This record gives sequence, C-alpha cells and structure tokens, in this order.
Amino acid sequence: MTEAIVPGLLDRRLTMPGQIAMVNRQDQERLKELHERYHVITPFTEEAKQSSLKQADLILLTMKPKDAEAALRHLKQFIQPH
Repeated sequence: MTEAIVPGLLDRRLTMPGQIAMVNRQDQERLKELHERYHVITPFTEEAKQSSLKQADLILLTMKPKDAEAALRHLKQFIQPH
C-alpha cells in the first residue's frame, strides 16, 4: 500500500520527499531501498524514529491488520488532538 501512496503524493506534488518519513520495525534494507527510490527520510535508530513521529502532522499506518493493535499502542504517546 505504501508503494502506491508515496509516489502518488510526490507525483502530484502534494508534498516534498523531505517531508515524508517512512519507518518499519527492522528491515533496514527495505528502508534504504525506499530512500533511494523516493528520497524520503528513513530513520534507522529508535531515537530517530521517535523524533520523526513526534514531528509528524500526519501518521499513516500501512501494515497487516494483525500488527495494528501493537502499533497503535506504541504510537499512542505521539498522538495529540488538535
């Protein structure tokens, strides 16, 4: 799903690559590939991931449904009502 969302945002010039951060749990090779393809931010360390999440105006979750509950529990600390 991410492979459809990011190019769509960039192709339509709705945002710039430097304003998109993509993270995953552990696949650094995949993040490297995404960075090279789309020039997006791909933080590797947990500290860098948390920093990206704290600064985010929008967080899109693109994962298998079975992983959503754990992800939402982790993200709860970064989400604040506006």
